[in-house]
Amino acid sequence: MCPKSQTNRKRLAANQRNAGKKRRQPVIAILAPSFRVAFPEFSVGQVIMALKAIGFNEVEPVTKGIELTVPVYREYLARVEKTTVISSYCPAVVMLIQKHMPELIPNLAPIDSAVLALAKYLKLQNRENRVVFIGPCVAKKEEARDENLVGVLDGVLTFREIREIWQEKGIRPAIYKTPLSWEESLTELFPVSGGLLRNLGIKGRDYNLELAVVEGKDECLKVLQAVKRGEFNGKFLDILFCRGCIDGPEIASPLEFYGRKSLLFSQQRSSQPPVQGLKVAGLDLSRRYINKYQPLPEPSEHDIREILKFTQKINPEDELNCGACGYESCREKARAVYQGLAEIHMCLPYLLNLSQGEIEYYKDRLRNLDRAKPMLSLERILGDLPEVAHIKALSERAAQSDSTILITGESGVGKEVLAQAIHYLSPRANGPFIAINCAALPEMLLESELFGYEEGAFTGARKGGKPGKFELANGGTLLLDEIEDLPLTMQAKLLRVLQERVIERVGGTKSIKVDIRIIAATNQDLKKMVAEGRFRADLYYRLNVIGIHIPPLRDRIKDLPRLIDIIGEKLYREKGITPKVIAKETLDLLMTYHWPGNIRELENVLERSMYLAEGSVVRPEHLPSYLFEKDLPKRRVQIKPLKDAVRELEKELIEAALAEAGGNKVLASELLGIPRATLYLRLKEFGWLSEN
Repeated sequence: MCPKSQTNRKRLAANQRNAGKKRRQPVIAILAPSFRVAFPEFSVGQVIMALKAIGFNEVEPVTKGIELTVPVYREYLARVEKTTVISSYCPAVVMLIQKHMPELIPNLAPIDSAVLALAKYLKLQNRENRVVFIGPCVAKKEEARDENLVGVLDGVLTFREIREIWQEKGIRPAIYKTPLSWEESLTELFPVSGGLLRNLGIKGRDYNLELAVVEGKDECLKVLQAVKRGEFNGKFLDILFCRGCIDGPEIASPLEFYGRKSLLFSQQRSSQPPVQGLKVAGLDLSRRYINKYQPLPEPSEHDIREILKFTQKINPEDELNCGACGYESCREKARAVYQGLAEIHMCLPYLLNLSQGEIEYYKDRLRNLDRAKPMLSLERILGDLPEVAHIKALSERAAQSDSTILITGESGVGKEVLAQAIHYLSPRANGPFIAINCAALPEMLLESELFGYEEGAFTGARKGGKPGKFELANGGTLLLDEIEDLPLTMQAKLLRVLQERVIERVGGTKSIKVDIRIIAATNQDLKKMVAEGRFRADLYYRLNVIGIHIPPLRDRIKDLPRLIDIIGEKLYREKGITPKVIAKETLDLLMTYHWPGNIRELENVLERSMYLAEGSVVRPEHLPSYLFEKDLPKRRVQIKPLKDAVRELEKELIEAALAEAGGNKVLASELLGIPRATLYLRLKEFGWLSEN
C-alpha cells in the first residue's frame, strides 16, 4: 500500500471517529444530596464511578443548583410584601397547588427549583448536554413532563431504579477504590426538613419574616388550606410533601428514617456558614406556573361499593356510622376517599378487625408450622377460576410422586412459582430447590454449571473443582427453565441423567449418582420443535411424564378482579405498599388489555400504579401509557376541508355526551366542558333541538 493511500485512510478513520464523538451527546447525571443516605454502604466516589459505569459522562451534585437559586430567593424575599411566599422546591407541592389549589399559584415563588436551575446551567454551558436527575422523588418525573419545562430535564431516574440497573448490569459500586469525593457544605442538609431556610441563612428579623417549616402530606394540606382562607400570617413557607427528601418514596435505603437523618447530620461540620450563592450571567431562573385545576371526580356506585368493600362494609348494616372518621356517613367517607381527600384506612371498625385478623393469622401460622411453607407456595398460584383450581389439584397430586414434570405456558404466567409449590408439597420439601435458566448461559458454561467440573478441567477452573446444579440439588428438586434452549448435545447428556440418575463432571472420569426430581419449564411448543428436529423426541417424552399447562392471563381475564385483590395484599405484605381501590374505569381498561407479560406484567403495573396514586384510588392516569394503545388497524384518513372535519367531530362528541348523560343537556354540557348556551347553539345548528 502506498504511503499516501495509507495516510488518507488514517485521516478518513480519524474523521469518522471525530464525527462519532460529535454525534454522541454528553449525558450528565445530577444527583440529589439524599444519595448519601440512599447508598450509605458506598462512598461518594464509588457512587460516582458506578454511575459512570452505566453510561453517564459526568455526575454533578444538585447542591450546585442550590447555590444558584439561593441568591435569587434572597432577593425575591427582600422585595416581596404582604404575601405568603411558598417555596417551589418540592414538585409534589407545586403540582398540588396547580391542580387543586390554583388560588395559591400567585404565592408560589416564581423561581426554579435547585434541580431545574442546575439543568439550565448545564445546558447553558453546552446546549448538547443531556441532563438526567437521580433522586428519591417520583413527582420529579411528572415535573419533567410539564409543558413549561420541556427540554430542561431529559430524564428522571429514582434511587430504586439505579439500584435495579446496577444489579441488572452486574455493577458493584463497592469494588471501586477511589478517593473521589465532594466538598461537604451546608447544602448537603437540604434533603432534611427546613433545609432551604438553613441554606438561605435568614431569620425572622432579617426581612421581617415569620418563617414556617412544614412537612408531611397532612400538614401540607392543613397549612395550604389555612393560607387559602387567610388564616396563616407567615411570610415564607419552606414546605415539603414528604418528611424531607430523605423520606422520598423511592429512597430505597437500607436505613430507617431517623437513621438516615442522623447519618446526614453526622457528616456535616458544625460551624458551616450559610450558602453564599452563585450568580451566572445569562442564566434565567424564573418560573411560570399553569392553572391545571380540574373539578374533583365523582365516584360511580361501583366505586363507592368497592371502597366500602375494602373496609369490609358489604351489607347495609355494616354502614352504621361510628363517626370516628369525622364524616357524616360511610358513603360520604367513601366519596372523599375517591376524591383523594381522605385515607381509606381511617376507619375504626376496619382497623380493629384488621388487627384481630393479623393476630389470628399468626396464630394459624404457628399452629400449622409444618404445613406453612407448602401452603404459602400454593397460595402464590393466583386465581379462583376452575382452570386454576385444576392446576392446583394436579400439582398437589404430582408432588407426591417422583415423576418428571413438564410445565408449559407463556412468559410471566408463573411457571417457576408452580415448580416451587410442587417442591414444597413433595416429600423432598426439606431438600434444596435449585433453578437454572438454560437460555441464560452459553453451551460451554451451561455444561459446567449443570454437571460441575474437576480441577484442571479447563483454564481458570477452580482448585478442587466445583459441583454442578445436579449435585447441588441432590435430595431435592432441579428446575430446568427455558428447556427449549438446551443445545442438542446437552439434550443427549440430560437424557442419560433422566434414565440412569448418574452424572460425570466436566474433565472427570468418575460417575456420580444423584437423587433428584427434575421439573422442566418452557414457553415454546416442544412438540413442534421435535417435528422440526430442534428438540429430541426421546427427551421430550422423558420430560413430559406429567404435563401441566398454565393458561395465559387473557384466557382467564374474568379472574382479573380477584387477581388484583390478591396481588394488592401481596404488595402490602412483602413491600409495605398501601393497598388501594381500583376505580371502575381503571378496571375496565385492565380488563380489555391483552396482557402479553401475564401475571408478572400485571404485578409490575399494579405496583407502579399504587406507588404513583397519590390518594387511595388508582385511576387511569396512574397506569402506564402503553395500556391505552390498542392493537387496531389504522383508519384511512379521508382528506376534507378542516372546517367540515371539525364540524363532524363536534357532532360525534355532542351525540356521545348526550347519550352518556341520558339526554340531560345540562349534564352533557358539563361533560363537554362548554357553557349550556353553546351546547344549545350547536344543537340548533345541527337541527337536533326539538320542541320537547
